[in-house]
Amino acid sequence: MSVLFPHAGTADGDAIPFRVHMEADHSVDDLLIVSESGLNSYVQAKADRNVRRAVLDTLKQWVKAVATGDTQDDALVLCTADLSTVVGHLSRALTRLRDPYAQAPSSSEQAALDEFTKEILALSPKADETGLLDELLRRVVIWHADCGNSGSPAVTAACTMLGSLLGGYDKGYVAFSLLRDEVSDLAQLRSGLDIDQARALLTKAGLVSARSIPTSTRSALVRYRTGVRDRARELAIPGLPLDIRPLPVPRLLGNLRVRCRGFVDSRYVSARAYQVVPLTVLARRVPRITLLGGPGSGKTTALIHLAAATAGQAAAPMPIMVRLGKLADRFKHERDVEIADHVLVGAMDVPTLDAAEADLVRSEALARIRTGRALVMLDALDETGYIRQDVARALKSWLDTIHDDLRVIVSSRDTAYSSVAILGLTEAELGPPSDLDDTVRRVVEHAADWSGRPDRDDDIATWLAKRVLWLRMAVGEHWAMMDIPLYAMHIAALAAATRFADLPPNNALALNSVVESVWLRWEAGVRRQGADPLPGLPDRDSSADAFNSTFSLVTEQLEDRGRSVDALAATIAKHLEADYGSPRGLARTSARQLLAMWDDAGLFVAHGPDSVVTARTKLLIELGRAIRISTMSEEEKGARIRELIDDSEQREIILFVVAFDRSVRDLVTRLSVEEKEVPAALALGTAYRRDPSGFADCILGTIDTLIAGLLDEQCPQFVSIALLLAHLPVPDKLRDEVRSAAQRRLPPVWGAVFEAIAAYEWAVREKDPDQLVLDLPDAPPPPPVLDPSDVLWRLAAFRKVLTLPEPPERDVKLTDLEWKIEPGYALVKAAEEMAPVDPEVVTKARLSPLVLDGHTALHLDMLAADHADLPYGSAAAQSPLSPAAVLRSDVGALATLITMLAAPSAQNPEYGDWSLDIVIEVLRVAELHLFRPGVIDDIVTLGRDTLVSLLHDIAAFLGFTPQDLAGSAASCIELLPQDLDDETAIDYQWSAILYGGDPEWIDTELPYRIDTTEDSDGRRQRALDHIVSVALSDDPIALYAAAVLLDRLGSGSPSMVANTLRPRLASLDSRKFIKAPATLSALVCKLDPNAIAELQNSHNPAVRWGVLETVTHHVVCEGEPEARILLELMANDPDRTVRFAIENHLRQHDTEFSDAVEELIHTKLTEAASYWSCVECGATCQPMASPTCQSCGESTQPSLTDEVTD
Repeated sequence: MSVLFPHAGTADGDAIPFRVHMEADHSVDDLLIVSESGLNSYVQAKADRNVRRAVLDTLKQWVKAVATGDTQDDALVLCTADLSTVVGHLSRALTRLRDPYAQAPSSSEQAALDEFTKEILALSPKADETGLLDELLRRVVIWHADCGNSGSPAVTAACTMLGSLLGGYDKGYVAFSLLRDEVSDLAQLRSGLDIDQARALLTKAGLVSARSIPTSTRSALVRYRTGVRDRARELAIPGLPLDIRPLPVPRLLGNLRVRCRGFVDSRYVSARAYQVVPLTVLARRVPRITLLGGPGSGKTTALIHLAAATAGQAAAPMPIMVRLGKLADRFKHERDVEIADHVLVGAMDVPTLDAAEADLVRSEALARIRTGRALVMLDALDETGYIRQDVARALKSWLDTIHDDLRVIVSSRDTAYSSVAILGLTEAELGPPSDLDDTVRRVVEHAADWSGRPDRDDDIATWLAKRVLWLRMAVGEHWAMMDIPLYAMHIAALAAATRFADLPPNNALALNSVVESVWLRWEAGVRRQGADPLPGLPDRDSSADAFNSTFSLVTEQLEDRGRSVDALAATIAKHLEADYGSPRGLARTSARQLLAMWDDAGLFVAHGPDSVVTARTKLLIELGRAIRISTMSEEEKGARIRELIDDSEQREIILFVVAFDRSVRDLVTRLSVEEKEVPAALALGTAYRRDPSGFADCILGTIDTLIAGLLDEQCPQFVSIALLLAHLPVPDKLRDEVRSAAQRRLPPVWGAVFEAIAAYEWAVREKDPDQLVLDLPDAPPPPPVLDPSDVLWRLAAFRKVLTLPEPPERDVKLTDLEWKIEPGYALVKAAEEMAPVDPEVVTKARLSPLVLDGHTALHLDMLAADHADLPYGSAAAQSPLSPAAVLRSDVGALATLITMLAAPSAQNPEYGDWSLDIVIEVLRVAELHLFRPGVIDDIVTLGRDTLVSLLHDIAAFLGFTPQDLAGSAASCIELLPQDLDDETAIDYQWSAILYGGDPEWIDTELPYRIDTTEDSDGRRQRALDHIVSVALSDDPIALYAAAVLLDRLGSGSPSMVANTLRPRLASLDSRKFIKAPATLSALVCKLDPNAIAELQNSHNPAVRWGVLETVTHHVVCEGEPEARILLELMANDPDRTVRFAIENHLRQHDTEFSDAVEELIHTKLTEAASYWSCVECGATCQPMASPTCQSCGESTQPSLTDEVTD
């Protein structure tokens, strides 16, 4: 521990710091105190300088030493009297920036801070300005003459700094008060504190630990810190399966930033209420963090760097890193997962130490954890496999018992969010580097000095130029893939670590090398859990081969909106049975595990009933399919292309293949030009739009095929054909024919859209192909080559599309892309061409019903900003009358739409749950409560049924505050379509409400990030209680609330939903058979397996039905032998309807009993059912001899097959 006080001056007038060193097991921050009583002597000792200069020089010298690494001291508290205005401004600026709820610094305060940092940077040119500011905020407190004010921000910060090292704020306050009072009592600070005085002062107060660290442990800790720092310096891109050695790139991801919604700091503020800060900054200021990120985003790398940075600071907490995947291997064969301090320390990653030293380090780590003086980094919760939920619950229990001062970071992929949410920590998202393009180039530039780089004969400039040129060729038009960090790293490694002559010579082979490497052989392969083979397969090699082979199988099965997980599991199981000889029961178990592995690899999200391809990997999957097609034989390739070309949903794959496979391009060209197949022509025409020079030789024949399709009255794709022709260079002699056919066949609005696009694309162009020359009124005379009649036609087309009163018709065959993009494209181009003549057209365009997506709205906002000479994105550039703004205030119409659109799904929840998506989109995607506080409350007030009122409960459960929900004015009810049967109008209006505004609040994902850890007033629990009450009521919406709403909410907060449902179901004494309790019973058993024992003997048959359905699932699908005994017992339920739960599960999951289970059921079902319950009216105790219900007259007695009867 070191305590720094100013000492008497020397003869030449310089002040000499008097530093007192004490032996302790940890360091205490440097403390520089210049109190009121000592100010005069301090100034006299520096008589040749003014007061401000003396203070600032002392501070500047100290911070410079920190910035250059000359000292490892962790913090400085500078306490001064009220010296000058400049020092006061600096003090207030630091105080404001340190307080997350304070206002931004004033101009004078910001100027003082900027001037001060500028002076320090001048002394340390290599210091980073962002890092310097963080050091100031973390280390510096300027305390004015307020020593008696214990509540001042400066004193609070000082006590917090000391308390973080001494074991809590209270101890920090005691230490600060003792030191302050003792120094103030000394005569003008001339003598300071000697070593004995300081030791006695703090030891007497119990603030210095009596425990001493043995010399051997100290030595081991020094080597541990060195190993942690060395590991960070030696980080490398891992060796790829392309025979590339590891490429050393220290601080490869050094420009990573963390987006944290709950962290507020004006210096790092960014859009959408996220705060973007360096991870080191967040780790210092937020004690408990969940670090989320996509595959390869650098989570482990970031934690390694953070550990190294922390190990380099003498007073910082001890970094302790634990790989949760390795920890999970220890629990694989244990019944219960329990995590404690000693368990984590036992799995601690200790680099480069022998066994004896590692034991010493672990012993010290255990002591640091228990006293709260450690930073515990738990890496990769997503890699814990099938016990992930158990590990998360065990971690939650551990977090609830640890020391308050212990700092913890848990990293995980966002695909494992449902498990991460259990922990209730502050969430931060680790995105890709702020500039991936720059990162890739830094990789290559760094490799230029690498001793192992190929082509050593080239000078560095030539070597770099070749690689950068190859990178541009290799990425080509697929530069969007650089958003995937793994792709960026691998393409950079391939460029840097391969001889130039051996690099893939074209775009196709480069994509093949990198994409296949990233997903099929590297990223997915490293996610195989443990060393054991999959059930039913002979060895690990077979398991690895099966793992990779299922990629093609799964991706071919997945559709844009996903595919039933059960269907995928069945498909994979059949594949394992046929190709690997796996027994049927084990094949299904292996299939489930394989799906979970692909889920962990981030390829798709398999939570809930559907499997959804994630946005970040869809491009890679499509490229992977295209690459595999290009490697087929010519016969197989032709058959596959003909199969795909008729499916508009798969057209993107065709576009990838024709871009780099000449044989496929020739095949598609032959189909389009010679065989006159319209789907092939559509694909080729789209490819021409992307790369005109690459497909110029076949475009005229393609246009002929498209025109023939447009003239064919039987062709169902005429709208798509017309829109594509409007973009293509149709020969002049054919344009009138195309226009006539389009106007004759297209609906009115689509006809206007076609005309506007053609008017723009077919116009006369100068040398600049992007510049349109159009003669408009009051404009210069047209060029001599321009036909005046064409000018009038284009002018009329633009004006017509700008004045359309309704959205495009939906009763024609179109893709979603055309429905959203083409009308907006026509509108934007018309506005661009007309705006120079009539600036009001921009305002009209922003109100147009053709604004159907965020891109259109953004381009119109930019156009308006250009003409108004305003910066893009400013509030002044936004239109208050845009459709999105108007419809966002139309809460009455919104309430009616929710009710009307969700009603069919509420009555039949088993056939779709998209109505909940509507509710969640209102809350999470459109974020109406941010734009209009109280809008949710208004929707509920104006709503007409229970579904809309549930919106309030959902919002409260998801964490919306009462301020978000309370009171605003509703308006614009007249915007609701008068004809509620007009599906086109309703569909348009709903799309405009959700998608018609600024892109920053548009997010197509629906995250269920539920944090129920903060519920001090019980609002969330009351909201959940009400939702459960609705599910158990007689309201028609009850089954929807049970089957959909609580199931979806339970995926985000399983324990809270289960704990609320269990007592309600256990106390249900009604004998009626109602569907909702049956569904809830199955749900609570899924969320909490312990509920099975509590509910299996319920008086209510519906509750027993849900338990039996769950037990059947455990036996049939999961192969759990311990559940068989319970299945034997419950299968003899006296109610035949309850027994039907067994067959119901088999039918829904398309499964069969294994021979052993089937024999078991036949043996144990020895008792005939006594009665049955009516699932229609709920009446129970119906006689077995009667097939119809005596209460309602319906024939609802279940008919069981021989498999589940006696």
